[in-house]
Amino acid sequence: MKQKKGLIIGKFEVVHQGHVDLFTQVSGRKDISQIIAAITSNKKNIFSWEERKSMIEQAANRMKKPFVFYNVPDINNPPMYAEHVRRIIGLPSLDEVVLFTGNPYTSNCFNGKCGIETIMIKTPYSSSRLLEMIGSDDNGWEKLVPKSTKRFIYGHNGVERIKEHFNKVPGPHKFPRLATDIIIEYQGGVVLIERKNEPFGWAMPGGYHELGLSAEKNAAKEAKEETSLDINVKYLLGFYSDPKRDVRAHTASAVFVADGHGALKADDDAKDARVFKKEEVPWEKLAFDHARIIKDYYDKKDT
Repeated sequence: MKQKKGLIIGKFEVVHQGHVDLFTQVSGRKDISQIIAAITSNKKNIFSWEERKSMIEQAANRMKKPFVFYNVPDINNPPMYAEHVRRIIGLPSLDEVVLFTGNPYTSNCFNGKCGIETIMIKTPYSSSRLLEMIGSDDNGWEKLVPKSTKRFIYGHNGVERIKEHFNKVPGPHKFPRLATDIIIEYQGGVVLIERKNEPFGWAMPGGYHELGLSAEKNAAKEAKEETSLDINVKYLLGFYSDPKRDVRAHTASAVFVADGHGALKADDDAKDARVFKKEEVPWEKLAFDHARIIKDYYDKKDT
């Protein structure tokens, strides 16, 4: 039997039980001789690469196969991502590698590249959801992670760092999170981004409201980061606050309409960015409640 290396790519911001299950599954395969953990890094990571590596090492210390670790900076260039990873892990080709992933973005980046075999993994666990739980003082997260991760979070001031990252208010009270989203009018249509992270789908550019910024400036900043466009905010479309609009947590969003200028290019958390005319909008693939919001925009625009 030809031996291969198992490749697992992820942020590993919080190593949860789903990761441990995956490590166990890959380690138990007879055709896998080594597990490569490619830890992706960008400016938004809460924990350093070294800290996340340590979290994995502690959770996987009883696995049957050896682990090697690599720091893989995000490049936001899907066509070149497979080659980017190959260079970093130092292999002449990827035909001796099996990629294990639950992220469609990662799978698409490697699809048909370098002869790599890809196995899609489904898991009910989500690091994003765990971060939300930790930041909201929901101790239910402790049951979803191995004991080593729990020790790591509490031993590295993790709860406070996560709250600071999400601008959470400490204490027993819980509040909806505030976000800003933006409909960018550009080249005769509206700009939508394809999300790189869960929940997947197409969406308006946007993000959580940062301390020290007005809602308008926050919306323009997030849109610039995801689309590379210069943004001129025109008006507030509305405020959307249904508790069920975001499956991760109760999030209320101020939605603005703006003009976009410059060259459109996906960046940051966006896998892709495109212009859609009204009849081209992928309504069934829109994330959150963005279908309703964009319909509200067109209803107002057409009256």
